[in-house]
Amino acid sequence: VNTIEKPCMIAVGRDSYRNFDILDDVTRELGWRLILVTQSYLVTDKLRTNPNIMILDNISYDELFSLYRAAEVAIVPLKRCTTHMSGIRATIEAMLQGTNVIASRSPGMNEYFEDRIDLLYYEPENKDDLIEKIKLISQNREYKYKLAQNYSEKVKKSFNVEQYADSLEEILSAI
Repeated sequence: VNTIEKPCMIAVGRDSYRNFDILDDVTRELGWRLILVTQSYLVTDKLRTNPNIMILDNISYDELFSLYRAAEVAIVPLKRCTTHMSGIRATIEAMLQGTNVIASRSPGMNEYFEDRIDLLYYEPENKDDLIEKIKLISQNREYKYKLAQNYSEKVKKSFNVEQYADSLEEILSAI
């Protein structure tokens, strides 16, 4: 992790609803490094041949969390028309490690996180919009820290064991 060059972004995901190919173009245009943590069947030849992309699989949570902390930003790139909760785990993991998140706008994610309050959304498969959001995060430290304050409070309040226990108790009592 100490050898990772900055600026660096991370993308994590193991489902077929991820659009990792957009990150190939983004890394080439910005000159940034990308840590891509995923299953090998999701990695295209285009990604494999990009020297700016480090592809990892089967790493421990300690290693993963260390990589999140080393990254300037976490990207959650979803394919257009993704309507279920793809990306929520990676989003929460990144936020718990203090890493700002830029995610594809999707109905599932919109239920949990507010654009420009908790994270930044970009339009799915829109490289230029994603690049604009990466520049906004990387060039505006004050805004970056404001997002961090917001999502830190939200994650601690909304995604904890007590909250899940209360929800489970409510569901069970209704049965």
